[in-house]
Amino acid sequence: MPDGTKVANWTSVPVKFVDMKEGHSILIPVEQGAPAHVKMEHDPVLGCKYITRTVFSDEDNLPEPVEGVFLIVSSVFKSLYPDRDDLVVPNRIIRNSGEVMACQGFAL
Repeated sequence: MPDGTKVANWTSVPVKFVDMKEGHSILIPVEQGAPAHVKMEHDPVLGCKYITRTVFSDEDNLPEPVEGVFLIVSSVFKSLYPDRDDLVVPNRIIRNSGEVMACQGFAL
């Protein structure tokens, strides 16, 4: 990050960070080994292809916290680890016609 903050992207997609004041723009790639803990499955009992069930994996390859390093994760993933203060989610989202383009910060 421009201010020296260390982040690692543990989402499933690259995260674009934009600092509008300073004019910085950084694309934060997905870390190798990033978890795929959350997936959506169709529930055959419901019989509707547009309604899915969120399923959480038992696999836990989330690294131990490292002093001064924040892990970017999804809100759903962060909710699984309420005691971790190193997990952040994209915040102040920039959209174009509803599509997420970037974020201007991260929230604990």
